[in-house]
Amino acid sequence: MKTNVKVVPYNDFDVADHLGSTTEGQSLSDWYKHGYIPNFRRAISRTVEYALTDFSLSKVANLLTPDNFEKYLNRSAGWQKIWHRDIKRLNFKKCFSTHVPNGTTAVGFDPLDCGEWISHSYEALPMEYAWLIAFDIQTLITLMEGSKYAEKRLDMKLVPGLKLNSVGSGGTNEMENPEYRQHILRDSIKSNFRGLYPIVTQPIYLLLIPWFSNITISISENAIVMDLCAQFKR
Repeated sequence: MKTNVKVVPYNDFDVADHLGSTTEGQSLSDWYKHGYIPNFRRAISRTVEYALTDFSLSKVANLLTPDNFEKYLNRSAGWQKIWHRDIKRLNFKKCFSTHVPNGTTAVGFDPLDCGEWISHSYEALPMEYAWLIAFDIQTLITLMEGSKYAEKRLDMKLVPGLKLNSVGSGGTNEMENPEYRQHILRDSIKSNFRGLYPIVTQPIYLLLIPWFSNITISISENAIVMDLCAQFKR
């Protein structure tokens, strides 16, 4: 885990991005120097990724090497440095943006634009990347000006015809490609059936509407039994 956080991997000269390795740990020197990744390729994606990596390591350090806990935890807040307070799109202000090394927003940045491997965000819009900050959701909600506006942002993703992603409008259509459907079903449908959504790196589960009125789950060889009951129908 420390290698992933501290050591820059060799450059494998990916054909789509020859400027750095396409394995873990790219641009760590920029992360250490600025606390975010400046306006290079996948800058927003990597800033969020490195923040989550440092947060995850802080949880381990808190148990094994407590003296390092604060260092990793404080550095995991670097995502806040690319949070722009004045950009407005779709009636919402504040979202991630690309910054040049002096801290100002890169010219021509659009939070409703995403691209491929060489873009500022990969396979998601900057406005969507905000929801990957599950490890500090309270700070995220505060930066979104409170739970009221945070909920409105979530609702916005379900507006028909808005097309904030490629579903129904691009080459990687998750709803039509069987390979995408297969992974989506395998990874999420079991938790959705149970009415539980796991938050990565944390022992926290969001409560959803279960698909069944009663479910019994046996946990581990200790024969721990968990009953999920819902007094309503879906």
